[in-house]
Amino acid sequence: MLARIMFAASFVSEYLYIGRPPIVFPPVDHLRAHEIRFDFQTLESAKIRATSRFEPLISGDFVYLFSIFVEGKYMTDKLQVKVERLAHCKELPRYATPGSAGMDLTFASDEPITVEPGKRAKLATGIKLEIPFGYEAQIRPRSGLAAKAGISLTNCVGTIDSDYRGEVMVLIINHGEEPYTFSPGERIAQMVIVPVPVIELVQVDQVADTERGEGGFGSTGKTALAASGA
Repeated sequence: MLARIMFAASFVSEYLYIGRPPIVFPPVDHLRAHEIRFDFQTLESAKIRATSRFEPLISGDFVYLFSIFVEGKYMTDKLQVKVERLAHCKELPRYATPGSAGMDLTFASDEPITVEPGKRAKLATGIKLEIPFGYEAQIRPRSGLAAKAGISLTNCVGTIDSDYRGEVMVLIINHGEEPYTFSPGERIAQMVIVPVPVIELVQVDQVADTERGEGGFGSTGKTALAASGA
């Protein structure tokens, strides 16, 4: 882990930061997200994008592993998520296309199920996940089912926590006007693995004010906002 971080830092420092202050890396046992410094403007001017993701250390501390994108080429390791395939699983989650953000989840059943308009159902996927600490799996509706049949998720977006070890289930609701029948092996939802920072709430007497203030629930109006200086 540390070797990969230092390699990324060396790459950025040597090839992008000639004549500029180097990236600052404090001692690894005190490393935190806000303690890593680099110049986004330099990256932008060099037409190089940078992102980062969490990976846990045994100590419980976190370090940033920089994912460097050079001319659209992804140059970091893939995140590995362990999956247990249950007996009734029809197909493991997979990406439909190389550019898909979510992996398709399929209905794990030997029998079809029909969901009447306005009704809900809990559909099995036949998998258990071992998600790395610092990540979650988001279960999202499929746009095709939503557009064609009004099928969505009861909880909008489901969260699979990193310490959950049960079967992944999908909570379906039929917002359409017709019954919808799910066939065995049908794609029912999509799963996106995303990083989740561990936060610490700090109680204060008053939060900082902004121009917007407490405006909400349509306070900005219905039409497009006027462009600045127009």
